[in-house]
Amino acid sequence: MRTFTGYRPKVPEHYIEGGYGNLPDEAQFQGVEFDDGTVAVRWLTEYRSTSIWTDFATFTAVHGHADYETRIEWSHSDARNEAENRTQSDSGKTDA
Repeated sequence: MRTFTGYRPKVPEHYIEGGYGNLPDEAQFQGVEFDDGTVAVRWLTEYRSTSIWTDFATFTAVHGHADYETRIEWSHSDARNEAENRTQSDSGKTDA
């Protein structure tokens, strides 16, 4: 199991004003990836919610907005996290 926090430095201003997004330096969501690959995400915006995803790739396919410069910070650094972060940086695709 590993945990992460998601940031969106360029979330649209109207999202912030409407409560759908937080300020650029604030976390937008927190999550956990379980050992079986399932991902649970807790949104930290005004309209808080929790969602469950089959896997991290599915979650990022929906919420990995490159135009918002979405960034994932993993809470525990290990070889898997470091390799994944390098792959995302190299490909230009970011997480939710």
